[in-house]
Amino acid sequence: MKVIQKEKILALMVGAIFVLAAILIGQFYVRLDVTSNQAYTIGEASRQILAEAQEDIQVTYFTSGQLRNASPIPQAVEDLLWEYAGRSGGRFKVRVVDSKESGAEAELQRMNVRPQEIQVMEQSQLTVALVYSALKLEYLGREEILPNVYNPDNLEYELTSALRKLIRQKERRIGVIFGTRSQSFENNWTVLGNYLKGMGNVVSVDSTTPIDRGLDVLLVMGHAELTDKDAFHIDQFIMNGKPVLLALDGVGVDINTPMLSATQLYPRPLTLLAEQYGIKVEPTLMLDVYARILQFQGMRGLELKRYPYWFQIDPRTNVNRDHPITQRFGGLDLMWASPLTVQQREGITATRLVRSSERSVELKEVPNAEPDQGMMSLQMGQQEAKSRDLAYVLTGVFKSSYTAQNAPEGVNTEGLLAASPENRIVVIGDSDWASDFVRIPTDLFTRSDASYNLEFLGAIVEWLSQDEMILKIKSRNLRPRELAGIRDEAARNFADLLLKIVGLVLVPLVVVVFGVVRLVRRKNRENLVKTTSRSGA
Repeated sequence: MKVIQKEKILALMVGAIFVLAAILIGQFYVRLDVTSNQAYTIGEASRQILAEAQEDIQVTYFTSGQLRNASPIPQAVEDLLWEYAGRSGGRFKVRVVDSKESGAEAELQRMNVRPQEIQVMEQSQLTVALVYSALKLEYLGREEILPNVYNPDNLEYELTSALRKLIRQKERRIGVIFGTRSQSFENNWTVLGNYLKGMGNVVSVDSTTPIDRGLDVLLVMGHAELTDKDAFHIDQFIMNGKPVLLALDGVGVDINTPMLSATQLYPRPLTLLAEQYGIKVEPTLMLDVYARILQFQGMRGLELKRYPYWFQIDPRTNVNRDHPITQRFGGLDLMWASPLTVQQREGITATRLVRSSERSVELKEVPNAEPDQGMMSLQMGQQEAKSRDLAYVLTGVFKSSYTAQNAPEGVNTEGLLAASPENRIVVIGDSDWASDFVRIPTDLFTRSDASYNLEFLGAIVEWLSQDEMILKIKSRNLRPRELAGIRDEAARNFADLLLKIVGLVLVPLVVVVFGVVRLVRRKNRENLVKTTSRSGA
């Protein structure tokens, strides 16, 4: 009897130990992430934002079964959401909803979330399915919507930015100036507009009048039609200590002409303004062998041609990894880019961000940007092939280009500022890299999304607005997409052939040899057994 009582007491004690252990484990969150870039661990900034939450954050992930069956995206999104939940001390509540559930589609419509088309294989047939992948965040009666969650690499940045906006109730204000008056978010820059909406309140700016000092960042996308009055107001915005991106062209290309006629855009008011600050945008175009293949209208209809004016920046060798903007750079496509030359200015530090490859050529006489002529210029070697700088950051105290005496006619010079406080400017010798050109067809069936272009833009906005902790989140998981691997075509073809030989010949051969060896050994064992049996008999 005493033995039975002891066993019962021991069982109760073991059970109590397990219960207490479970309670203690529930109070702590431990996860081991052994990936090289900590891909499954949220960053310090995300944890800091979560710690500021005073009430529960309800997060609903709307997805579709067909997307889950066809893509790893939903699982990657859920993994990250549960990582947030684990780091939040119970504040971050996750709910996953299939879009086919009752009421889900009505809620998605209320959130203005539109489905995306994907190709799926059903019953041996390739069909098109409409799928959803969206997030709704709710906190203290406020909500934020992430309508298109299809890029897990960039999700932590988007999610933490939305949480920051919800919890702190502070929204970044971003102003955009288009260098061509007829351009707008609606007809030329839809990709840019949709992307920037996820970063803050975005407004189109009229630079013919003084620019709102309440803006946190100003993006100048092109300058072909901007006047001296526009340059004056941009200059005074900078003199007020406001950061600016200057995406300027040295040469303008008219896509509405058959031969893509080109016009030099230097000297113009904005290029002269950039030169005053320390960067000259050269009136030339860069060609590069690492170029996109695009569709062009030919004599026989659509033709695929390599277009040396639209090339890719190698994220391994042609970027400055020491700067926060490009520290975890994922890639960049540039179209009709002009090289930049540093002009030394007192009090200004110029730091290169990206440059072209060592096999690029600077075309100094540019009557047009037609693909065949561009390829001939590359192949004939008329100009020296060398790397050229394409993007810079400028930091320091900037001096104004204007005085009361040389200010444009009609502007108000009262309170004109001659110098800025410590400020930041980014200059890129191309204005088209963030426009809707990033979505033009690259072959007969697909489009380039060049999503890394927008991620690069986001990194610039974060750095200009001096939110470098968030910037570290943004680029933490980025990895080269288009250029990962071998860039040299001959070496790439050799590697491709080698992989085919290994995969199609060597691996099956090893399997066959292994099978033959096992068969021979088995036969030898069987013969040995038979021989031994006969000898024993």
